[in-house]
Amino acid sequence: MNNTATDLAILFENEDWQQPLFDVLDKRELSYSTYDLKSAAFGGHELPTAKLYFNQASPSAYVRGRPRVIPFTLALLRNLEIQGARVLNGADVFAFELSKSAQIAQLNELGIDHPRSVHAP
Repeated sequence: MNNTATDLAILFENEDWQQPLFDVLDKRELSYSTYDLKSAAFGGHELPTAKLYFNQASPSAYVRGRPRVIPFTLALLRNLEIQGARVLNGADVFAFELSKSAQIAQLNELGIDHPRSVHAP
């Protein structure tokens, strides 16, 4: 990730999925930076200055041999939020996406029917 101020910083782990987004942003000549979450290291002083950070990490990263992306992404998102950054799909949203039991509890609370889920001990 570069330290140049941009309107948008895109946090991602699967460049193939992001290329269509990058192509549209380039075509529209929008100011953005990218951060490959597979780098698995950051210092708070090295983060870019962006008006908005867009988290595109996927909980299925482990399927692609990237198990460290999940905890790293959560740590990075919390760091950005603590610093007051605006984050789309931030830490709480990403953590919710990771927990099927939390999703089922929310569906139950909202009275929304869903497939039965069994939690193994």
